[in-house]
Amino acid sequence: GVIERAHEREPKELFTKSPPGDPVRIRGVLDEKEEARSVVMGIAAELQQGVDAREIAIFYRTHAQSRVLEGELRARNISYQIIGGTKFFDRAEVKDLLSYLRLIMNPKSDADLLRVVNTPTRGIGNKTLDALMDVARDLGVSLFDAIKSPAVEKKLSTRATQALLRFHELIDGFRAEMDQLHADELAEQVLERSGYVDALKKQDTAEADARLENLQETVGSIREYLLEAEHLGEEPSLEAYLERVALIADVDSMQDQAPSVVLMTVHAAKGLEFEVVYLTGMEEGVFPYRGMDGDRDELEEERRLAYVALTRARRLLTLTHASQRMLFGRTEPRSPSRFLSDIPEDVSEQQGLGRRFGVNSLGGYAGGYSGRVDPYARRPAYDEYDQDVDYSQTTARGRRVSGSGGRSSWQDLRSRMLAGNASDSGQAAAEPGNDGRWVDTEAFDDVGDEAMDLRWMRPGARVYHDRFGKGVVREIKPESPPRIVADFGGFGVRTVLATKLNRTAH
Repeated sequence: GVIERAHEREPKELFTKSPPGDPVRIRGVLDEKEEARSVVMGIAAELQQGVDAREIAIFYRTHAQSRVLEGELRARNISYQIIGGTKFFDRAEVKDLLSYLRLIMNPKSDADLLRVVNTPTRGIGNKTLDALMDVARDLGVSLFDAIKSPAVEKKLSTRATQALLRFHELIDGFRAEMDQLHADELAEQVLERSGYVDALKKQDTAEADARLENLQETVGSIREYLLEAEHLGEEPSLEAYLERVALIADVDSMQDQAPSVVLMTVHAAKGLEFEVVYLTGMEEGVFPYRGMDGDRDELEEERRLAYVALTRARRLLTLTHASQRMLFGRTEPRSPSRFLSDIPEDVSEQQGLGRRFGVNSLGGYAGGYSGRVDPYARRPAYDEYDQDVDYSQTTARGRRVSGSGGRSSWQDLRSRMLAGNASDSGQAAAEPGNDGRWVDTEAFDDVGDEAMDLRWMRPGARVYHDRFGKGVVREIKPESPPRIVADFGGFGVRTVLATKLNRTAH
């Protein structure tokens, strides 16, 4: 199986005195949301059959993957606990970002100001804050308003006063931009301009990298909320998102005393065993982790880690992989993990989208599917937004952070979610057969000399799009300007402007 392919492994034959268990279930799903629903539905069924919640575990490769799983568990009122870590919205860096956003929404929030005024370090110490609180109390104003009071200058050194004023200016700047930015864009600006991201990058540690991933995942959760609100016809706002997060904290505190399902990274699973285990995110770039860069020793360590995870279940083991996943704030097509192909067929059972595994044309590992799967086919309500849209031409900004402004563009939001580089993901595009029809080149005659090099385009031609990556032409639409229907693999079939496609040999 998985560990037999390890190069530095000592050969050994393992045996068990336990009776044979159920086959390993390898389940292909559309995305991380469907993965979470599938896993939690399975857990609910186990709980109904009397399995102790503490005998059920969900594993993932990185802490950032827990957010969507936690959300689905809360939605079904299933108590859970994180082993070797904290719940997603309780993590320090996530709470820091949320405090920044709450302070921008409400500068009178003294608790949020005290949390972030010196995060990252700005030379604002406890003595400075004590003096600021004295002034605010004497004047009967918020700490934020007290910063610009002349009384502060009298109590503090010039250096301390300037540090406070720079922070005040930073928050004021964000407040001035609230009507021009989406909530996710505002969060990204906060992380960059506050110096938070740079401070973590300078640490150059695995812990700092994990914190950066959690921050990217938080931005992703804001994007997810914006899309959901748009789809439901609601008015998206930063305030509504922050209220949702506050509700999550309330629900978590209510569940803490109940017997709980266990969530943990595969690193934390060593030495533990459970009756039922779900190992999620079994995709290239997730597990094995994207940071391996082809290093043989690190890949071998990932293989050993996979073996540990695969051997934690006493009775039932389910592995899940998604055809696309939003992780660290970006949605990208995904290929099944190479480790899945190492599991013998006689002890496994394929479910869902995936049917077999093999090496794709890009040299990575890809799942074989029993038919073309449109990534959005299971979401028919989205179709009205999906047809004949050239995302590269989308300019609508959508609703702003404050909820003011014109009608939003759902396409704009989703195109920004899908802005990852598909060519880097290792997902091979599907290749419909060439029907032999050549393009009527007169279709390009009305668009000027710029389009003359598009006469090579025909069904079956391989193309590249800046947003959707590699694809295969399915149909030419002789409109003005000409549009092309192309299959972009994990991004599905898209209609785009012909001039936005480049020819590619592979």
